[in-house]
Amino acid sequence: MKNLKYLYISLGVLAFTACNDPEDVDLEPEVIAEELPALTSGSADFSNYVALGNSLTAGFTDGALFQASQTLSMPNLLSQKFSLAGGGSFSQPLTNDNIGGLALAGTRIQDPRLVFGGAGPGSLESLIGDVTVTTDIALNNPTGPFNNLGVPGAKSFHLLAPGYGNIANVQLGLANPYFVRMTGATPDISVLEMAVGQSPSFFS
Repeated sequence: MKNLKYLYISLGVLAFTACNDPEDVDLEPEVIAEELPALTSGSADFSNYVALGNSLTAGFTDGALFQASQTLSMPNLLSQKFSLAGGGSFSQPLTNDNIGGLALAGTRIQDPRLVFGGAGPGSLESLIGDVTVTTDIALNNPTGPFNNLGVPGAKSFHLLAPGYGNIANVQLGLANPYFVRMTGATPDISVLEMAVGQSPSFFS
């Protein structure tokens, strides 16, 4: 009986000395590199992708349009994948910042984005104080052409409407300020005419 006790103690010491240090154990799963097939566009031509639509296409989220939301717009995400199979560059009418909102000659016409304040969505200004909306449709519009022709708030018939991007029609309620940012020297062009004028090879 006494000898068994020493035998158990010896086995215990042996078991402890046989244990590996944590750094000696490789817990990472073995990764086997698998060769993937080459990407191909098939019969599609993604070289000049143009997207038409409304808020979802533009990237409108949290009640506003801002750079981060535009980066995550559905067409921009698609264009990133298309670029892996022959897709070309993809241009968007980016706003000036991540605040959101629009101004017309210094007067705010669209409020900044909403944020989560702990109890629910609230205005950005309720969280950080007053902000200046810097995207002004009369002062600092980007230069096209744009592949993303998503216009927040647009309905299907608006895509055919001449003057929908004319700044003179904004106060009359006949134009969309988000489309005004895209029209440049052709204020009376329709969204559809602008898209067709780019001769898209693929559209959504």
